[in-house]
Amino acid sequence: MCTKALLTMAACIALPAIANTHTASKWITIESQASHHYQLENAVKGTLYHSAISNSRDVDVLLLDEQEHFQLSHFMHDHYHRCGGFVAHDSELEAQQYLSQLAQAHLAQPSQTYTIDNGQAVQDLISRVSTTGLDSTVNSLMAFYNRYYTQQSGVDASNWVKEHWVDIAKNRVDITVEQYGHDWAQPSVIATIPGGEKANEIVIIGGHLDSINSANSSNGRAPGADDNASGIAVLSEVLKAISDSAFKPKRTIQIMGYAAEEVGLRGSKAIAADYKAQGKNVVGMAQFDMSGNKGGSYDIVFITDYTNSAQNTFMSQLLDTYLPTLNYGFDRCGYGCSDHASWYQQGFAASFPFESRMREANRNIHTSNDTGFDASHSVNFAKLAAAYVAELAKTEGSTPPPPPTDPTPIQEVISGINVGSGQWKRYNLVLNSGYQELKVSISGGTGDADLYVNFGSESSTSSYRCRPYLYGNNESCTFTLPEVGTWYFDVRGYSTSAGVSLTYSAK
Repeated sequence: MCTKALLTMAACIALPAIANTHTASKWITIESQASHHYQLENAVKGTLYHSAISNSRDVDVLLLDEQEHFQLSHFMHDHYHRCGGFVAHDSELEAQQYLSQLAQAHLAQPSQTYTIDNGQAVQDLISRVSTTGLDSTVNSLMAFYNRYYTQQSGVDASNWVKEHWVDIAKNRVDITVEQYGHDWAQPSVIATIPGGEKANEIVIIGGHLDSINSANSSNGRAPGADDNASGIAVLSEVLKAISDSAFKPKRTIQIMGYAAEEVGLRGSKAIAADYKAQGKNVVGMAQFDMSGNKGGSYDIVFITDYTNSAQNTFMSQLLDTYLPTLNYGFDRCGYGCSDHASWYQQGFAASFPFESRMREANRNIHTSNDTGFDASHSVNFAKLAAAYVAELAKTEGSTPPPPPTDPTPIQEVISGINVGSGQWKRYNLVLNSGYQELKVSISGGTGDADLYVNFGSESSTSSYRCRPYLYGNNESCTFTLPEVGTWYFDVRGYSTSAGVSLTYSAK
């Protein structure tokens, strides 16, 4: 539909310019809706873009002048109120391979047994994070004119983060801090706290250290207080809490400050791909990007797309257990909105706790006005991050809890579901305690139906816990440690569909 409108508009424009013919260019993958919107706006101005056939109905593949990436970032901020929204690639082949891996990640999310039983370590770490430390880190990073990935100030900011983390960990000889070099000027930074018993199993918390002024990427003032000095401050507080305590993890913990997030998730994409290629066992990753602006009623909002639903549930249960006064919710942020997407795409369990619902997000990011920072809001994320690493990495020498008593297994098949285009068929299940896994799937029939799964309320096209991004009627969602309460299984017709089967099981 949008493609036809774009071609019609282009036909009315005399002698349009074809982008990327004379300057350095990169392929990007971008959500189809945003892609069509961006192309249409530029077609009116006389610019068309080379594109490639995408193997995803939700994501387009475009070739853009590399210098135009900051303009696209500005467009995504203005129209979709989010960071990034695209992923940069060195070739068309790499872009297509990325989407193939993403499709596989949707189908085969990793499973992990989560337990919450390390309360003493969690409470100790939580007690050590402070709003004073958060403010100090944010103020130091704001002092750089910008932290753009190609500028010397961006390199200087990365160097500062490294030295800051080295100073924080100076009393712990077991903690190392290194920079991770890229094909551009700005390095990423990685702090490592080695595991004592399961050192080859890695728990990651991360956030990007670069900033951007989308009106003038190279020379514009970009203090980036919320986006994302706030995330680096959260990571720094967790590192400080670990360094100042006696906590030594069973699994290895790595704390990562990513370069070049604002121009297509480049730093995290390179590191996640490297870890996958080396066969490293990342058992979980949590992204902290924007924690300093409370835009609405929620203290923390978990992003549900391009994240692992089981780990999201685990993190929400950490709040229920250790920070029960906090009000949390769930939302979507779209394709490529932050570095968690890089790890998800490589098949690792990733989560993204965010400062607000997306429609309430900070409108000052990517401008010279991103100077506000609410440490009293951000400290909630530092506490969650501390709880996350303590409970997922565990304490060296701790004894695993006894296995829980298994409840009665549930298995149900609903056949012969017929649904028109844009229409819904809805089902639900009240789940009691003790279940370790919930699986929901659709299969068979004709047409193209979409599966949506939500907890606590019926799904909509913008609110759900799981929605696979696949053609046809073979889709599935798996939840580890599903929450107690009512789960909703909703089937929506992308096109008119008949004879579809819905299967759900819990054990």
